[in-house]
Amino acid sequence: RVRLPRAFDVVVSEMVGNEAFEEGLLPVLERARRLFLRRGGALVPEWVALAAAPVRAPVSLGLSPPLLEAASVAALTAHVPRNLHPADLVPLAPGRELLRLDLHTARAGEPLSIARARFRVAEGRSVGGIAVWVVMGLGPGVRLSSRGSGRSSEP
Repeated sequence: RVRLPRAFDVVVSEMVGNEAFEEGLLPVLERARRLFLRRGGALVPEWVALAAAPVRAPVSLGLSPPLLEAASVAALTAHVPRNLHPADLVPLAPGRELLRLDLHTARAGEPLSIARARFRVAEGRSVGGIAVWVVMGLGPGVRLSSRGSGRSSEP
C-alpha cells in the first residue's frame, strides 16, 4: 500500500482505454480520490464519455449481416477490425454521446447505464458500422477525443 504524507491538489490518470473503461480506470481513480486527493481537488480527466455515430467504412468489413446486435460495447467491437484509422471512417450522421461518467463521483462496481442512441441516416444501405470513441473532459472547456479534433461528428 502506498502512503503519502499529504493530500494533493491534482490527480492525473492516463488509464482511459480504447473503450474507456477496460483498463481499470474506475477502481484506480476511486481509490486515488479517497487516498490522495484533497477535498475540492482536481481530477484529470474529470469525466469520460463514450460517443458513437454510424459510418461508411473505407473497405468492406465482410460482416453478414452488416450490423451485429451486441449486449455490450466490448461484444460489438470484437467484430470490428482495429486497424481502421478514425479519419478513414466517414460519419453518416452527427455523433451522439452514449454515456458520460463524472469521475469525481463514479464508483467502481456500479453498472454503467445502458447506452442508447438514434441516428437519422439518408441512405441506410451506406452504413458500414457504428464507430465508437472516447471523449474526456480534461478541465473546464478542455476536451480530448480519440476520434480527433475539429470533427463535426463529435458530440
